[in-house]
Amino acid sequence: PAATKGKARKRPKKKKPKAKRTNVPVSEHRAVGLSKTALDEAVRAEHALRASDQAVKEGEDRRNDYETLIFGLRDKIAEGGAYGEFLSPEDRADLSKALLEAEDWTYEHTEEKAEVYVARQKELQVRESEITKRQAELLHIEDKVKALKAAIKKYKASTTAAIFDHIAKEKLQSIVEECDKQSAWVKEGEAAQKEKKKWEKPALTVAELVVRTTALTSMASEILNEPRPKPPPTESKSAKAKKKEAKKGEKDAAEPEQEQEKPAEA
Repeated sequence: PAATKGKARKRPKKKKPKAKRTNVPVSEHRAVGLSKTALDEAVRAEHALRASDQAVKEGEDRRNDYETLIFGLRDKIAEGGAYGEFLSPEDRADLSKALLEAEDWTYEHTEEKAEVYVARQKELQVRESEITKRQAELLHIEDKVKALKAAIKKYKASTTAAIFDHIAKEKLQSIVEECDKQSAWVKEGEAAQKEKKKWEKPALTVAELVVRTTALTSMASEILNEPRPKPPPTESKSAKAKKKEAKKGEKDAAEPEQEQEKPAEA
């Protein structure tokens, strides 16, 4: 103990660990699910189901449109409806029957394809368009009658306007006569139209009214566009002064000659 006193103790050396390799067995395990073929088939089935649902919805929407047209058209063709006065009693009865049959058909065919409802809807729309065309034609006739009357009033008044007093009276009178002719024609047509029902062929037509208005406008414009004759040119002040001076010179030159021609006094 005395010999080792004051000397450091030696630490024992650590042993290095030895590595040991062990083979671990590995095997492949696939996840639970569908094969690619089964998955593709499932996707196709899903698309088909969606398409089927869309077709059903489209059919329901078109059936609703068809029913809406039936009920709306029934109200419009009533005697007090929007189309009432444009339908004869026979046409109204025939169309009412067709609408009733169409309504009964919809109750018996609630699951038809969309194109079936669309086709039947178009058939009714064709019949409705015949009525709306008749209605629109009468409205257009009223507008064209107003246009012809306005042209008659305009051009007849122009014949007495001071701005056209340079035009020969015979030409202006021809405008008056044409205006009176067209006025009598349209008055006769309006009287005949009042005797007709609105579902009958009108006494006046849009085409005839347009032709007459255009012809009157062309004829009157050609006459009224005749230019006013230009006034004679006016002399300038300097020209007038020179002319006055020349006349004065001629007068002064003539006076001595007159004095020479006088007989000598006895």
